[in-house]
Amino acid sequence: MITEEGKNKRVEKFDYYQIKSIESFYAFQKTITTLSIGFLAIFVGFRPENIKCELTKTFFFSTVLLFGLCILFSLITQYGELKLYRKSAVARANILLDYIQTRDGKTYQSEYVKTNWLYKTSEKLTYFCLLLSILSLIVYSYFLMFF
Repeated sequence: MITEEGKNKRVEKFDYYQIKSIESFYAFQKTITTLSIGFLAIFVGFRPENIKCELTKTFFFSTVLLFGLCILFSLITQYGELKLYRKSAVARANILLDYIQTRDGKTYQSEYVKTNWLYKTSEKLTYFCLLLSILSLIVYSYFLMFF
């Protein structure tokens, strides 16, 4: 049989790992954004002056567009972090209010907060655009070198 102290430790561990998971996920999103912005700046800054092949121009444009979309979607996903923490604060306030009203110590002190579908979709689109931009960059490099 699990004691109250054992239950509290398990709830604390759950909360700890949930917070760590959220923090590492959004740190990864920030890294994607930073790298995409830096690469986009370098890519545009060091592009050749005159590109003769139309396909090369098309893939240059698509690479820039896809990196831009990747940045946009990753920023939307990062905004979801703010919304998630706001929802968590409201959930935590409700838990504390319930605890104050009952004062029995048996109130479950943890709650899972779901993210909005927009931010989940934006996360997937970030990865999709990043992958497509890398593929477009490879094709652009091919046409730049051989045509």
